[in-house]
Amino acid sequence: APPTIASLAGADTARGLGLFVQHCARCHSGRGTAPRSAYPDLHRLTDSTHARFEDIVLRGALKDGGMASFGDILSAEDARNIHAFLLSAQAGLRAEEQRARR
Repeated sequence: APPTIASLAGADTARGLGLFVQHCARCHSGRGTAPRSAYPDLHRLTDSTHARFEDIVLRGALKDGGMASFGDILSAEDARNIHAFLLSAQAGLRAEEQRARR
């Protein structure tokens, strides 16, 4: 299961949204079933991606696949804030989808 927002101690989802828009949305602006690019939809992160989030964002764990490290731009706190925003957005998307199925 993905981490909870509470597990990202002190994370600020509003700040995470701002950082996401500034640094991530250009490539990862898809949401749910309406992707706007060929890049992964961060509203549908897998459990394994959640577990590796900081390694991917800050240490370039997926650089061979085209995801550069943002460790020179973002701090660990910034990455936690973005991750918290994505967890919140992912939960919101799931809730919307559940309501639509009713």
